Amino acid sequence: MRGVNALQLRTPILRGPGGGETPTGPPPPVPPEAAMIAWYANRAGYLMAIGRPAAQVGLYHPGNSIWMGGEDAQESDRSTTKLGWELFEHQVDWDYFDEQSLSSVATLEDGGFKNLSGQVYKAIVLPSMTVITRTGLERLKEFAQQGGKAIFVGKTPRLIVDRTFMDAKDVPDLSFAMLIEPSGDITPQVIAALPKPDVKLDSAFPRLTYTHRTWSDTDMYYFFNESAATESRVTTIAGHGTAQDWDLGTGEIHPMAGATSDGDAVKIPLVLGPYEAKVVVVGPLPKGVGTPEPSFASGDTLMTLDGDWALDLNGKQLTTPLKSWEELGTNSFAGPTTYHRQFTADKAPRGKHVYLEIANVNDYARVTLNGKELGARSWQPYRWDVTSALKGGANDLVIEVDSTPAGRGFGAPPPRQASGLLGPVKLVAR
Repeated sequence: MRGVNALQLRTPILRGPGGGETPTGPPPPVPPEAAMIAWYANRAGYLMAIGRPAAQVGLYHPGNSIWMGGEDAQESDRSTTKLGWELFEHQVDWDYFDEQSLSSVATLEDGGFKNLSGQVYKAIVLPSMTVITRTGLERLKEFAQQGGKAIFVGKTPRLIVDRTFMDAKDVPDLSFAMLIEPSGDITPQVIAALPKPDVKLDSAFPRLTYTHRTWSDTDMYYFFNESAATESRVTTIAGHGTAQDWDLGTGEIHPMAGATSDGDAVKIPLVLGPYEAKVVVVGPLPKGVGTPEPSFASGDTLMTLDGDWALDLNGKQLTTPLKSWEELGTNSFAGPTTYHRQFTADKAPRGKHVYLEIANVNDYARVTLNGKELGARSWQPYRWDVTSALKGGANDLVIEVDSTPAGRGFGAPPPRQASGLLGPVKLVAR
């Protein structure tokens, strides 16, 4: 989401006596979720590497002002970082736009600055600055004359730099600017001055971030819920064609039910669990896609599997309501633990699918219903389509859970989260 284009995956190793990474015995077992995470990263990395970034907004990095030093330089640095976060919180996809791009590399075409990949920035947001280069100033004026939007947010530059700072004395004329916002924040006025957004929500959601890429005939969006709560929004995204959910965990593609065309955009029901990421593609349907994915914005809860579960916890046979392993007297244990539950249910409602959903489990859960393996999950959403395995009458459910051990790396390990199947566990019809 924040520009990562290479991800290194490492399995746990034991630390040497001096803290080094020299194994002191047989290596620990590879976590069962390692292969799932590797496939996820492989698929995501591929999608992020093809096509072209679609951000229309460049956030200028005021390197010359930072080189000036002093409190003004620190303010420029802080302003740049703050504006980047605020743009994300308003669902504005942006890229850094540096002095080299401004002064020479980017060309003035198609009403904006075009970079070497063919991406066009229709607006440049400039943070608090002390100085601006003469070349950059002239290029911004030409950019504005061709329809580009130059937006200054915070303190405006008070000096023009030529070859050196020594002779910087001229005061820049910024009358060409689309907007000067002295508050230093991304205000509603700034948002209104930016190009038409490619993502628009029906209500505010500051912790939703995304990136948008264009392929030859398709738009790809990678959404990420950076909060610990389930969130649901009706979202309008730019593109033509069928909205599809591309599952990075399984590689499956499903058309999204509830999506509707809206001119040059598509409206979709976007539902994201805590810290969930989702790839939505708008374009022609590939061959061999799966059945339409129902909207997860609503559903009928058929039952909640509360009460007692039978579990094998590190050799102890217990019958207990769902609690963390720590509450059950087992600390520093990574699993596996097997949960067993029998329940009576009706058949799936006609024309609907039934899903087994777990609100909270740390971290890996593999589900078997009536002897049928339904696969594993290692991240939100913990959801399984159990329609084909569910019986009218008695049902037998087994959930195997592993907890990721505390990090082995440099510095202190992160605080350990509660381990195990924490629930609630529900059957939901959609």
